[in-house]
Amino acid sequence: MPPFVGRQAERSVLADALGAARVQARAVTVAIEGPAGIGKSALLEAFLDNLPDRADVTRLQARRLERAIDGSFAERLPDAFIVFAIDDAHWIDAQSLRTLARLIERSGSHPALVIAAYDDEHTPFAAPPDRQIVLTELSDADTRDIARGHAPALSSDVIDAIVARAHGIPFDAVTLAWTSSQRAGITPGELDASGRRAIARYLAELTPAARAFAQTLSLFATPAPQRIVDALWPDARDIAAAISPALLREDGQAFAFTHALAAAAVSETIAMKIPLHRRITAAIERSGVSSLTDRFILAEQTLESGDRASAQQATLELAFAAEELGATQAVLWASERHLEGGEPPDERFVAFYAHFLTVLMERGEFARAEAIASHGLSEAQRRDLRGAGVLAGQLVAAQWRGDRREAARTSFDRYLLAFKDSSDARALREAAPWVGAT
Repeated sequence: MPPFVGRQAERSVLADALGAARVQARAVTVAIEGPAGIGKSALLEAFLDNLPDRADVTRLQARRLERAIDGSFAERLPDAFIVFAIDDAHWIDAQSLRTLARLIERSGSHPALVIAAYDDEHTPFAAPPDRQIVLTELSDADTRDIARGHAPALSSDVIDAIVARAHGIPFDAVTLAWTSSQRAGITPGELDASGRRAIARYLAELTPAARAFAQTLSLFATPAPQRIVDALWPDARDIAAAISPALLREDGQAFAFTHALAAAAVSETIAMKIPLHRRITAAIERSGVSSLTDRFILAEQTLESGDRASAQQATLELAFAAEELGATQAVLWASERHLEGGEPPDERFVAFYAHFLTVLMERGEFARAEAIASHGLSEAQRRDLRGAGVLAGQLVAAQWRGDRREAARTSFDRYLLAFKDSSDARALREAAPWVGAT
């Protein structure tokens, strides 16, 4: 890849934050803000690629925090200087935001650097970041260097036209340069108006098989595992060879687009996405669901496929698989997605809510746990399910730990009188903190 161009002041801010984290022995936060395509990801990668070897770097996508952040952060703190780099943080949801805040708090007196890059002015940090970087358009000189670095064979007048079309947006400069280099003898007047339009034109000129391949991969919100791609396309590598590595890369384990905007541009060319989502889910099932990541991808694709029953089953299985592995953030994501589509089946109802509530209380979200426990308990009683005492106990525990002591005692008395099953009453007593203390 050509060398990173410009942004010296911004790189100095990141270097300063790195030094501050080490000297002050705490988590230092940096926000990188700017519109799509302005070079946030490139700045992040250029900085990370030059970190000292002893830094423990974790690259995260905001859409994937539920997969990546769990108890491992606290376990690794004593071992290395931690750098968490979160790209596309504008996608971060409320639950992941809370997790990010806890991640920072857990660092305590240990040096850590947390960098989040996002598209709009709404910072993903719960408190104002320690450093703020706002990226703006590059100068014409830097834009020209980027274009020339990606397509050195283009004529000077074409490069000048690219600079004029890109308006200082690095993504457009790069995309216009490499797509133009694919077309022999291109003139300035034949340039596309934007990087997205250039990708759409490039895609239209591919063979039908290569175009369908790229479009299908664009629906993966994460690198597409080789095993699943092979189930979709037995000749995947041969087809991929027809697509420029400037657009799509393969490392032997997965296929991934070089930029999220490129994937989005390809996705925009798809007339009907639902059939492709269903094709992907079928391929996942054929290749075998062998890991938590597989279950994540399956859940995401079934949610997009419009098949509500399959989506409910996939998110339910993901929630239980994540619980077994102790992947608490994944439990939350899967549980929330499942409840958006309806309630769990009777035979797994109590266990589902019990796992969900346990994770919430482990994370100190007592008010939220109380609300969900109250809802789950009411539904369990309406269905006349066995084991409701477990949920009642979690409701009481959430109220007590959330400093709602009187509410906890009131709930305890109410449900102790209401339960006819002795096992429910026993579960409630075991959960009430004051019962064991008296």
